[in-house]
Amino acid sequence: MLILQRLQSLKTASSGDVYGVQDGVTGDVTMLAVTVARLPHAPSLLLPPALHLLASFTCLPEGGQQSTAQKQHSSERNLHLTVKNKVVNVEQHDEGSDKWRVLKYSIVSQEQFEQQMVACRTTGRLDLSCNVAQAADIESTVSRWSSLLHSAASFRLRDTKLVLGIKGVLSSEHELDNVGDLIHNHNKNGYKKLNNLTFDLFVNRSCSSSTDAPHLIINNTNTKVQNTFLELDCVAYVFRSTPVVEVGRVLQQSILQKLQLAKYWLGKLHNENIKGNLESINVLPYKAGHLYTLMYPNNSSDDKLEDYRKSVHECFLLPMKTPLMRRVNGYVFELSKEEYQLCNTHIGLKAPAVSGMTSITQGIYSYHHYMQDKFNDNKWGCAYRSLQTIVSWFRHQGYTTKTVPTHTQIQQCLVNIGDKQSKFVGSRDWIGSTEVGFVLENYLGVTSRFLTVSSGSELGEKGRELVHHFSTQGTPIMIGGGVLAHTILGVAWDPESGDISYLILDPHYTGAEDLTTIQRMGWCGWKGSSFWNDKAYYNLCMPQRPAMI
Repeated sequence: MLILQRLQSLKTASSGDVYGVQDGVTGDVTMLAVTVARLPHAPSLLLPPALHLLASFTCLPEGGQQSTAQKQHSSERNLHLTVKNKVVNVEQHDEGSDKWRVLKYSIVSQEQFEQQMVACRTTGRLDLSCNVAQAADIESTVSRWSSLLHSAASFRLRDTKLVLGIKGVLSSEHELDNVGDLIHNHNKNGYKKLNNLTFDLFVNRSCSSSTDAPHLIINNTNTKVQNTFLELDCVAYVFRSTPVVEVGRVLQQSILQKLQLAKYWLGKLHNENIKGNLESINVLPYKAGHLYTLMYPNNSSDDKLEDYRKSVHECFLLPMKTPLMRRVNGYVFELSKEEYQLCNTHIGLKAPAVSGMTSITQGIYSYHHYMQDKFNDNKWGCAYRSLQTIVSWFRHQGYTTKTVPTHTQIQQCLVNIGDKQSKFVGSRDWIGSTEVGFVLENYLGVTSRFLTVSSGSELGEKGRELVHHFSTQGTPIMIGGGVLAHTILGVAWDPESGDISYLILDPHYTGAEDLTTIQRMGWCGWKGSSFWNDKAYYNLCMPQRPAMI
């Protein structure tokens, strides 16, 4: 679905490549990524190794035709995608003839793809110190590590005694067959985390496969060696059905790939006089469909890397006004004990009864509610909690590195801008949607649009505006009315009948982080118009996402 949306977004004639995975058992092909523009290095270096070139594509202007030569562009699998008038056709070349036949295809969701795959992650630290002014020295350093990875690398599955080598299992407590045997599903966050396994890299640098005697060359030329380390964190996709004995080779491939990417950045260190190490970051952009592994100099700010990020977005047809490749976008494989809030608690709810147009919050948010953080805000802190949920959305989406503010920090912010007196800090005074907007603007630099209705029934007349907000901005909405505040996560609206239903996240919940209870008891759920008070005024704070990359 995601790759179709990106191809259908093309508005000019263009062509490029399609990457994906192929199941070695069934032969099924899943297409995941498209590239249309050049990067200063091979685009495939940012993709997990399992994603390889599957096909080419051509986007034709209205009335345009394509030649056989265009179909064969870059295709290794004799597959070609044609995009015309937002219709995508998949064709396969019949061997021994010039004919192409149209194939049927089905749409696979990101969730379906992730169910059959496991992200195998490798962490480690590689010493890439060399004379970065000399391309030959960079090449020699990378080649030396490549040789070591072929002959002396092993991978230990974290917190276990399973050790893998390139050719199979070196040590294990149990008999293991497929990768799926290693996965222990536990889902407490509302949305399913990736099936993932983390391996630590070990390299025996004292061994050598060579039988030659040591050979020493003394070079009296003045050189300047730059001490640079690669903080390795890379992933490779494997099918759950992949034999465990094959995983070591796949992990090796993912590191070799990142060493090639490191060659590019080592040259940049010299050209731009940058000191420091290289860090690799895995990101899983919302609606991108798969992981990317990026590499940045750790001393380069996000602002200095903006042009590079733009080129990555352009190459993979990703949105040009949404941050997806920043450091803060790094995917969290393992939650810390402090990160206990549930995320995306609406996932798994039954669809609303209202037919017509449905639009919900885009991306990830954390559920903040009464009594969290060992702080008693029962009966007065609902708007604070709604604000915290909104701030968490901007943080999860990479718009900010700032943490979710506490009640005291929210109060101090309002005092600092002159909206409240100093005695407000530490009080149990309520805040409303206006104050929520003030804090968003001053704490995050986020502007908001406000919508006011004189009664709960009048809110039902704003279905079109709410659908537009969630489809264009995609941010959670804080709504305050009477003495209560709630968070609106989405809306279902029938323009013909006027029927409307609201996806509500209720901050008044005081219980434990139990997703089943929260959904069953309606603390997160679809509500009809009767949910609102007909005698209360309501004010909606609708945050606007900044245009940034």
